[in-house]
Amino acid sequence: MATSTVATAGLTDGLFRQKPQSGVSGATVFARSNERPVCTAKSGWEFQDTVEIPEALPKWFGATLRKITELLQLAPNWDGYGASEVRQDVAAKTLTVLWNLLESDSPTPNVVPLSDGGIQVEWHRHGCSLELEFPASGAASFYYYEEATDKESEGILAGSVDQLRAYTASLA
Repeated sequence: MATSTVATAGLTDGLFRQKPQSGVSGATVFARSNERPVCTAKSGWEFQDTVEIPEALPKWFGATLRKITELLQLAPNWDGYGASEVRQDVAAKTLTVLWNLLESDSPTPNVVPLSDGGIQVEWHRHGCSLELEFPASGAASFYYYEEATDKESEGILAGSVDQLRAYTASLA
């Protein structure tokens, strides 16, 4: 497998904003390539400085990247109530966490903007709901609900890796 390592700052700076020379978004170019980031999270889902890029993409990645790229193009006040622009650092953190959490065959999440400039990622499948919230400031959190058993759980993403992997497995 061919891999390379790039600095995350360089990846995110060129990933979502238009490149002045070509006028093309780096995210569009990246999404069309046969490369994907592999982000190794430190304990507690801390953001990494480097990304390893192997050859194959998981099936959920392309659609998720496209949606996050669309969210980054939202203008201030996109909701008519004073919402902030989606922040690039939040987008990068969201992709990093998803990369480390999801399997290659995980279902594609719905991705929606938060009015504070953050991102919410959610799945509603098979009577289960999982929501991951990445606010513009503060800790990322999750909410899980299982209809059949009325099981409900919520908390901070940091320290919940095994629990979240079990929840995402229930969505498949």
